[in-house]
Parts: sequence; structure tokens; C-alpha cells
Amino acid sequence: MATRFPIVALWAHPRSRSTAMERIFMERNDFTIFHEPFSVLYYVHEAKGSAKFEAEVENYASNYDEIKAQILAAAEQGPVFFKDMAYHPFEHIMKDEDFMRRLTNTFIIRDVADTINSHYAMNPELTQEEVGYQRQLDLFKKLQQVQHKTPILVDSEDLTRCPDGIIEAYCQEVGIIHVPEALAWEPGQPEAWKSWESWHKDASESKGIIARKNTYAVTVATDAKLRAMHDVELPFYNELRKFRISTSRASSPSSP
Repeated sequence: MATRFPIVALWAHPRSRSTAMERIFMERNDFTIFHEPFSVLYYVHEAKGSAKFEAEVENYASNYDEIKAQILAAAEQGPVFFKDMAYHPFEHIMKDEDFMRRLTNTFIIRDVADTINSHYAMNPELTQEEVGYQRQLDLFKKLQQVQHKTPILVDSEDLTRCPDGIIEAYCQEVGIIHVPEALAWEPGQPEAWKSWESWHKDASESKGIIARKNTYAVTVATDAKLRAMHDVELPFYNELRKFRISTSRASSPSSP
């Protein structure tokens, strides 16, 4: 029987600091990384949303089954980590309970106002779905039903306040060794980020998990459209946040 290595999925919304989480897994150097593998499906092949895919499309798989097959094939060779937006493969994965069960499903969220302010600065055409929390919550609830357990969830505000403690707790929940050295890195943009290069400027310039205090010309506080988006998403965020992990759950994690 073939070895079944873990596949850790981080289901995010844009501007949630999920790329910084991915950078930690890159620094570990014991996981194969897939960076937003389903984004080309959503934005290019299904022509949804408003953000613009930034890489050569022919270099990427063109449908859900091909992308999933790549992830599963990599997991036959070793542990896999991927992060993606919950809405990218949403229509497909919600019907794919076998794949759900194969994954170690984790989530990351960020304050709704901070998220929308940052997202709008990158993409003023953002849609309600691209804000992202509703699809996260829908997937979260589906996973609870399918896997009969609650997925692991990180609040990125907790992450920036106590990076080592939250990542230690996350690793324990996932079932992998905590590697404190992976929380620091040299600035630079990994090749895997080229598909969304302009979106990862802060992460590329960083040396670790930090809380940046950016200012924006248009915000939830000043713009009626953004305020309306915020009010739609806030209940979904509040529901998800009830399940966030804390540093008190961290102890000595075991090896995979």
C-alpha cells in the first residue's frame, strides 16, 4: 500500500496573512508547497471574479480534477501544504467529500475592515464573493459534517501578537513538529508566488510575521460600498472566529 503523507490545506480569504503562513511552511523545507493552485481555475478557466491572474496560463492545470490530481500525486512522495481561497474551488470541492476527507483542513481569518481596506487598495473592482468569508464559513460547516470534527482555525490578529505560540498550537493541532526557526526568513519572492506577484509585496519584503500598520485612501469607514460589503461579511467572520485556536492549546507536538 502506498504511503499516505499528510496534505495540509489552508483555506483563506484575500489579505488574511495566509501567504505569511505559507512562507513558514516553505522555511520548514519538509513540505511540497502549492500556492493558490485553484486560482487559475476560478479566474481564468471559469472567468469569475475581478482580480487578474499574473502568470502564463499555459503553465498551469486547466481544470479541478487536474489540479487535485497534482496535489494527490505530490502527497504520494511526501507531505504537502497548499493555501488557497475557499471560493476558488468552492463549487467543486463542496461535492468532493473524498478529497475533503483526504485533507487536513485549516483556516485563517483576519479582521473584516482591515481585510477589505487592504483588498480594495489592491483591486477596486473586488466582488462580494472575493471578500471571502461567506464561502469560508460554508466550507467550514461542510467539513464539520463530513469529517465529524472542527477544522483548525487561526485568527491572524492572534498570529501577529504571538507568532511562535500560535504556530506551535497550529502544528500541534495539525500533528506535525513545530519548527521555531521557520518563523524567520530572508526577504524575497519565491518563484511560486509569480502568479500573484503584485499581491505579495509585503510578504516578499518581510523577515517574519509582523503586523503592518498601512494607511489607505479609501476605507470601510469612508466608503458606503465598502461599508456595505463589511456588513455582509461581518456575521460570517464572527461565527468563524468562535473556533480560533489559542496559545493555551500548545504543548509538545508530535512528529507526523
